[in-house]
Amino acid sequence: MNKKSRLILSVFMIVTMILSLNITVFAEELVTDKIKAETIEIQILNSEDFSETPIPGMELENSNFRANNTIVPFLIRSGNTEEVEVYIHYAGTKMANAVRFKSLTLKECNLVLPEKTYKTFKPAPPYLYSTHTFPAGIIGSVKIGDILVPTNKSSVKVNTSDLQVFYMTEGWNSYSNIVGCWTLN
Repeated sequence: MNKKSRLILSVFMIVTMILSLNITVFAEELVTDKIKAETIEIQILNSEDFSETPIPGMELENSNFRANNTIVPFLIRSGNTEEVEVYIHYAGTKMANAVRFKSLTLKECNLVLPEKTYKTFKPAPPYLYSTHTFPAGIIGSVKIGDILVPTNKSSVKVNTSDLQVFYMTEGWNSYSNIVGCWTLN
């Protein structure tokens, strides 16, 4: 390498080093100027801080309801439409966080004529159960889905198959299946 090439290479390296030092210093100054210490307040909640109030309109009227660890359907009509939301409501003395069933069928509540089936909720294959979770507690509600019910109907027949609830301390427990006509709210 000749003298002229070495001189050009040396000048290039010196300029490169100076620029790289300046860039690092500038970046460091920018970062340190924008960093500020902040205190974040974290609120720790106790179990007493949470309300066990179910979905509005689902208040418990009978004190025996909770003592008997009961599961009931709750059907809410959306205004004056055919749309109805289907919920399962649990209330009891044992902590629970899920319900499951092999099928939940909603039909027209008719004692004389053949009943029209509005909808059947079943598990997706390959599952044996349709499982629905809710926040753990002694009261809980979970939405199962939506159905369409004519506006002139005020009740729906509900029928479950192999209804179970998951207790936090015991695991899955079988319940009596829901069978009967339930009023739309």
